[in-house]
Amino acid sequence: MGPPKAWFKLMNTKSTWGQVPLTGVENVYDLKKAIKSEVAPELDTYASVKLTLKATKMVKDVNKAIELDEEQELASILKNFDMTVLDDVTWVQRSFAKNIRLFVYTPSETMPIAKKARIDRTLASILEGQTLKQQPDSPEFLHNFYDRRKFIKEVIPVVTSNYNNHGNIDHKVHTFMLLPGGSGIGKSRSGWELQHLVTHADYFGFKFDIRVSEIDLFREALQNPYYLHIDLNNGYSYDQQFDEKYSASVRIGARLAVASGLSDVQLSDMMDNYPVELFSMPEIIQEIFKRRFEAHNRTLDVLIIHIDEYQVYINDAQQANRSWDKARNFFKQMLKAIGSIMRTNIVIDGHPNKQYFVVPICTGTSAIDIHFLPTDHTRKIIPLKPLDYTSAVEMFRDKYEYSRQTTDKNRMAVKQSIMKHHGGSLSDSDINKFSTKLCNLILEQSHFNIALHDTGFIPKFIDDFLQHSEPEINFDWGGALLDRMSQRPIQIANAPGCWRSHDDIRIIISLGLTRLAVTREFMLPSGNSIGEVEKTGLIYLSRPSKSDNIELVNITMPFMLLKILNKMLQYTSEGPVIPDHLLLIPNKDRPWLWQDFEVLHGYYQKALIEALINLKDAKVRALEDRIGDLKKELAGVKGAQAYYIEKEISHLTDEKQKNWHLSDVFRGAKGDAALLQHEVILHKVGVFTEKERFLTLSKDTALFNTQVTCDDGITRDLMNGIYHHATNNANMDYRWAIDSVSGKPLAIFMQDKHSLLETTNSEITYKELFKWYTTTLESVRRYRDHYDVVLVFFTNRVCKGSSDLSDMPQLLLIDSDCIQEYLSPSFAHRGLVKPENNYESEQILSVSMDMQ
Repeated sequence: MGPPKAWFKLMNTKSTWGQVPLTGVENVYDLKKAIKSEVAPELDTYASVKLTLKATKMVKDVNKAIELDEEQELASILKNFDMTVLDDVTWVQRSFAKNIRLFVYTPSETMPIAKKARIDRTLASILEGQTLKQQPDSPEFLHNFYDRRKFIKEVIPVVTSNYNNHGNIDHKVHTFMLLPGGSGIGKSRSGWELQHLVTHADYFGFKFDIRVSEIDLFREALQNPYYLHIDLNNGYSYDQQFDEKYSASVRIGARLAVASGLSDVQLSDMMDNYPVELFSMPEIIQEIFKRRFEAHNRTLDVLIIHIDEYQVYINDAQQANRSWDKARNFFKQMLKAIGSIMRTNIVIDGHPNKQYFVVPICTGTSAIDIHFLPTDHTRKIIPLKPLDYTSAVEMFRDKYEYSRQTTDKNRMAVKQSIMKHHGGSLSDSDINKFSTKLCNLILEQSHFNIALHDTGFIPKFIDDFLQHSEPEINFDWGGALLDRMSQRPIQIANAPGCWRSHDDIRIIISLGLTRLAVTREFMLPSGNSIGEVEKTGLIYLSRPSKSDNIELVNITMPFMLLKILNKMLQYTSEGPVIPDHLLLIPNKDRPWLWQDFEVLHGYYQKALIEALINLKDAKVRALEDRIGDLKKELAGVKGAQAYYIEKEISHLTDEKQKNWHLSDVFRGAKGDAALLQHEVILHKVGVFTEKERFLTLSKDTALFNTQVTCDDGITRDLMNGIYHHATNNANMDYRWAIDSVSGKPLAIFMQDKHSLLETTNSEITYKELFKWYTTTLESVRRYRDHYDVVLVFFTNRVCKGSSDLSDMPQLLLIDSDCIQEYLSPSFAHRGLVKPENNYESEQILSVSMDMQ
């Protein structure tokens, strides 16, 4: 079988229908080149880009044809005609050849006479006298650009690559940066800071991979870039009358004209004031750099194009009777118009020996809206992680410490705050001293630090945390943070910016607690994917640092966001993941204590178990839905149907047969490798408190009983709950049972042992641990005939000598070395633990579930 061939016809000629081979053809540009080659020399006088292609599905009626964009892929054209598309290049080409009819126009055949007369004037003549806007003033940021070393490190290779490859016609060597993330993670600020990339690179000690002979020229250009900010949610948003009329090159070119000041009217007024069709990307680039080179003597210049809130444009375009795929492609054509000028060495009028390069960056809430084929431009996703504790403290000092203030207004505010407390007339030196002392005192308060950690170090939530006008010793930081974050409405509705269902919220909480790595394609109960929820700005995703798979993400779940979302589940049939009253917000008079965590611990363990169950159910449900959809989509497709459906059925069977390990239930725990890999069967349980003590003295032997009498007077089976022992119970604090895949079920006995953060002795010795192990094991010896006994020792202390626990084969140890992994960043600080100062330290957990 030969290569697939598409039918085409040259218009306004006597040519009959011909066929063009689709070998190596992936987009309209490739198609034009192939057609031109096929009918040579008839089209030799025309450049490929000057040809216009229109297409229909099956029919040969040109009146029903739609015009194709230059960079549109064959797969996208099929989707435009509502045809099924498989992720297979050969399949796409054969479907295209079978179903699509092409009409080819040369320039003289597509340009109406009236329009030609209108554009006899050039853009240069129209914009004569127009000057570029000066670089925008820096917004009054509340804080410095903190903790973005990784961002700067990932940006530098992209910028240097775009410089080294400027003018190269190969799409793949030109890179678009994509910064997706939840609302307030710092995307727009990061894009803005590209203007200062050289300063940031020097600060962190990063080098640019540029030839020695060119490095000075490169650095000078990058220190004085031309930065254009295109906010597609404010001033540059989708305009149906405008955007549906003009090509992608004009759509983005006109926006750059407005941002640069070349247009003296806003986008919505351009059609009434200009022949807009002249504002194509090549022409706008010509006019921008012509003015830039006239203004300075450098031979190299750089344009940073920052496209912000791109998901809003796609959403709006989708409202104009488009599918999501078509809306996404409609936006992507503008990016490809930018890519076309990156691949072309446009000679700037009057400056033939000067060069430029372009750095495009897209910031928005969605990572799933921008995708390029492997043969197309490169997309570099740079996810922004939350900040860290050190940066959050610096932001606190930026707000409240007198010596940090940079404006008279802010200095006066801090000064008045200090004088209100100290009275009298104080010198600047005294104010500075008192201000620093007050900040230091507040930073030492435990309720302040817990509330600061409750932000998850999301920049927006830190800003919420710092909204109080002045620092106060007795201020309720956590309560104020909760009030401010709760002011943002959380709604359940099938509408933009809303959660689709309570079940989706439950799964997202589960993902946040377990830190399981998933892809953005992971389907939630409502049918929305993780990527679609991210697009709304409602969640925060981070990349697991220990994974080479760039498609995997973790849900970042700040404690305060968890509390707010969890409360949304209060009146559902399953209830909240954790009772709201246990998610206590401490203050100066009511601090967070270890006893608070001990009561919470059982519910946290229950939540982890339910999370594992919920996520497996969600994976199975998504696979079942996928199989159903495939059966519908491929009903008329021969050959491919059986392969794709059988492949998904195999995945479904594997998923249903998977079991959990103890390492999933007690993630990060130390212990015997065989014990950690022990396979278990999980089911949902409640949390209850026992009425009587299970053990009165440490050397007592417990009576065997599978029934547990609780403080509510109800007797329950050991398998049906996690049981918190009565006050002053010896040796342990919790017990429960788990079914085993093979052999006897497991009986779990857990002890919580703590130290205060201020303790001078935060260690537990191997000898002390071994003594507890042997004593406790003996106290539950009557359970051995019916269960395999597992002892869990949980402590925020460090256990010396715990690297080898071979003498305690039935022990799982969670100490300060691994408590962060067990509790996740959401809860680590609630275990009276000083969490690690970096979210990048997180591991990929529960790999046995294979959530990829």
